[in-house]
Amino acid sequence: MLILPFSFLLLLLFLFGAILKTLYNLFMKKKCFQPKSMSLNLDVGTYYFCTCGHSKDQPFCDSTHTSDFKPKRFYISEASNYSLCLCKDSLNMPFCDGSHRRLAS
Repeated sequence: MLILPFSFLLLLLFLFGAILKTLYNLFMKKKCFQPKSMSLNLDVGTYYFCTCGHSKDQPFCDSTHTSDFKPKRFYISEASNYSLCLCKDSLNMPFCDGSHRRLAS
């Protein structure tokens, strides 16, 4: 019986998850608005982040959903500069996690 190292199994699980997410995004017609992040000064309050990529008011939702995508509601509790995702592939939406680097290559 072949016993694989734990780290290898985690890598396989990550790759499988990335493949499933890509297929889901293709099926649901999610659009990568731009393969980069947007740095914004946000005040305290509630915001609605575009998850479909079709909004003309990026990175915020303007209700032009093209499928079952719904805006991600998020609350900012401290006014500061935030890096928001524009590629729509972040695992930490609405915040950028660098996933656009993978898409741009």
